[in-house]
Amino acid sequence: MPKELVDENMVERVIGEYLRRLDAPKSLSYKLTTLLRIAKAYRATATELSGKPETLDEKEFEIVIEQKIEVDELSKNLMEQARMEGMVQSKILNERMFNSSQASVILGTDSKSNKRQYANKLRKSGELLGIPHKRNQYVYPVFQFEVQKSRLRPIVSEVNKLLDALDDPWGLASWWITPSERLDGKSPKDMLGKANEREVLDLAKAELEPIG
Repeated sequence: MPKELVDENMVERVIGEYLRRLDAPKSLSYKLTTLLRIAKAYRATATELSGKPETLDEKEFEIVIEQKIEVDELSKNLMEQARMEGMVQSKILNERMFNSSQASVILGTDSKSNKRQYANKLRKSGELLGIPHKRNQYVYPVFQFEVQKSRLRPIVSEVNKLLDALDDPWGLASWWITPSERLDGKSPKDMLGKANEREVLDLAKAELEPIG
């Protein structure tokens, strides 16, 4: 019988009545009712410890409906996606970075009160790629800067705005450091400062072209 259909209180009463009719010793009746109460307490504890059922969130459910895939397959896909994203983020964070204050100093800010403000302003404009780090803090890949000229590389500013640095910093950071066949196996980052660095802008524009 399914557990949810069992009325344990009723079972306890029925057993008690049955033992009385058999004129069973009180000690036996006491032991059986005690065991029933222990079992009931154990089941209640197990139910409490088991926690709430794990249901799909709205995004997961939409994927199941749209792609018509099994839930187990969805879980595998999400785990693989999380693993890949973790590897990409780890690779990005291995790049040399400036913190907000350092980036602002490199860019020649004359702010005395808040050195981070200038870099943050450029990040919000989409010109400077900032990687989220801790709470409300950002770090900035150093390849974006021309240190000797105290400026952001003009082509970097163009590309960052074109490919939505503000809305997708991790995706764009990955793009910058990933080798491309169109660049003869070099990454966009590797082309900066070279005579043909404008090819990076052409590659960025190609990213926006409709497929097919």
